[in-house]
Amino acid sequence: MKKRAWKTVYLDDYRGVNYDCDVLICNNEGLMRSQLSTPEYCKVFLGGRYVLIKPEVLRAARCLRHGARISKSVMLVAGGTNQKAWVIRMLGLLGKLEPRAVIWVLTGRRLSAVNVQRASGLPLKKLRFFSKQSATQMIRRYQRAGYLVAPASTVLLEAFAAGIPAISGWIAQNQQTSLNAFEAQGLIANIGDLRVPELRELRAARSSVLKSGVKMARLQEAFIRESLAGTAEIVQELLGEC
Repeated sequence: MKKRAWKTVYLDDYRGVNYDCDVLICNNEGLMRSQLSTPEYCKVFLGGRYVLIKPEVLRAARCLRHGARISKSVMLVAGGTNQKAWVIRMLGLLGKLEPRAVIWVLTGRRLSAVNVQRASGLPLKKLRFFSKQSATQMIRRYQRAGYLVAPASTVLLEAFAAGIPAISGWIAQNQQTSLNAFEAQGLIANIGDLRVPELRELRAARSSVLKSGVKMARLQEAFIRESLAGTAEIVQELLGEC
């Protein structure tokens, strides 16, 4: 049998575009082939069979042991959002939800701690800001925090590698399918539209993660292990058909 030459391999989350490629690997959990616009000959791999996580993050998660969680701490991760405005909005809600907790804010770009603190109305001693963390530093913070609040993006998958009780929601439309699938698997507490969250939704989600946080963290770590095994299977399958 003549084997096919895979010329174009596309790695992507779900977007409403035409994928003109030989292979599409789409990590948006919960999708069906019929939702994607691809050529008939395109080989499609969907969902949690693979994850886009930096190798150094996975290495750090394997090497670092879980320490004691700091119950009076919350980790807020901005991901690729409009960081400053979103962080300020979330801090205002978390300050009401967790009046005694210290809130750790992890962002990709460095934020002015003073400006954000003033806009949020919270005392500076209640906040800790981190940016440009190494994989080891990031995983260690995930492992120590009481729970996480983050959008359903790559930052959430990185947190899964550490295993942490997580509250999540969607910022971009294409995150909704994955978000619902993560919720169905018990990996997160889902509060829906994270652009305009409400305090009552956060309060209900907090109650959920505090009640089932240990189980949630174990399910996350198992999800990552299974996904990595799926990644290896995809590579072997493609190599076998070349």
